[in-house]
Amino acid sequence: MDLYSHRALTTNQLSDLHFTDPRRARDRLLKLYRHRAIDRFRPFRHLGSAPWHYVLDEIGARVAASTLGIELQQLRYRLERDLELVNSPRLQHLVEVNDFFVALITRSRALPGFHLDQWWSEQRCAAKLPTKVRPDGLGRLVGPEGTCTFLLELDRGTERGDRLRRKVLSYARLGRRADAPDVVLFDFPSEKRERSARPKLDNDIRLRVATTHRDIFQNDPLGQVWLPLVRGWLPVEGDRRHPLIDLRHRGATS
Repeated sequence: MDLYSHRALTTNQLSDLHFTDPRRARDRLLKLYRHRAIDRFRPFRHLGSAPWHYVLDEIGARVAASTLGIELQQLRYRLERDLELVNSPRLQHLVEVNDFFVALITRSRALPGFHLDQWWSEQRCAAKLPTKVRPDGLGRLVGPEGTCTFLLELDRGTERGDRLRRKVLSYARLGRRADAPDVVLFDFPSEKRERSARPKLDNDIRLRVATTHRDIFQNDPLGQVWLPLVRGWLPVEGDRRHPLIDLRHRGATS
């Protein structure tokens, strides 16, 4: 169901999610491709070759439709859109968002008591969240001392500061709800970009906002990588980085 939920996943992402042996993963994906359960493509690169990107194919769509109670014709339209990703400027952003969640899942397996028990795509967030906010994803991390529900904004360094400010302000309505997430996470491509963007994010929206950059996050996704924007009413204070699980609301244990 991962390909139904998240549109396109690379060989490495699927291997990390579902296999312990990369060779076995490649063999199984090839068999599924030959049986038309999944389709694949390689985006063009000027240097080197891209990994295979996998999407649902006809047989996989039939299984998803039967499992989820969805009209097959609806999924056939989806298959056409997924293959269009090969030429889409949004593809790399999608892959990086999926990398973020896969990294959390794989790291959680190595730490007792941790697991990611919720992973929503951008499309599901748009359909389910009761606001006009459209984050790149929603997740819920479970740890030994509680849970942390977060929204992800993955930045690729292309948005102007005023747009970042408007994006944060758009979460204000969500922050007033009793079922609001614990934190909005901004993941930046570099420490320089994170440092320059943080002043644009400093708004009192009644939601915790925290930032990181790719290098330290990929090195230890559950480590001390998140730098909160300090607000007097927030339990987490200071100018040091925190693990994601520490950004939960105090007392949130389930």
